[in-house]
Amino acid sequence: MAKRVAVIVGSTGAIGRQLMPLLLASPRFDNIVVLHHRLTQYAELPRVKERIVDFSRIPPPPAGEDVEAVFCCVGTTQKKGWVYRGFSEGRSRYSDRLGEMGGRA
Repeated sequence: MAKRVAVIVGSTGAIGRQLMPLLLASPRFDNIVVLHHRLTQYAELPRVKERIVDFSRIPPPPAGEDVEAVFCCVGTTQKKGWVYRGFSEGRSRYSDRLGEMGGRA
C-alpha cells in the first residue's frame, strides 16, 4: 500500500512554521516531505523526510509515495531569503512543477 504523503515547500517561513505542527499532528499523512535548500529543524523527526533540492529542478516523488497534498508556503517573507529571488524569476515553472507532483491527489 502506498504511503500518504504531504509535500511542503517553505516550512521555515511565516506560514510554513504555522502549518508544520498541523501536518505533524495529523494522522492523515504517513510522511511529510520537506523540500528545502538546506536542512531544517524538522530533519530528525520520524515522519519527516527532508529533501535538499535545486529549486530549478524539483525531483518527482519516489515510487511508492502517494502525494496527497502539496503546500507551497514560499513568498510570505520575500525580503528575508535568497531562495525567493529564484522563485519569483521562475514562479510559473516552479508552481507548475509542484502542481505536477500533486496532480494525482
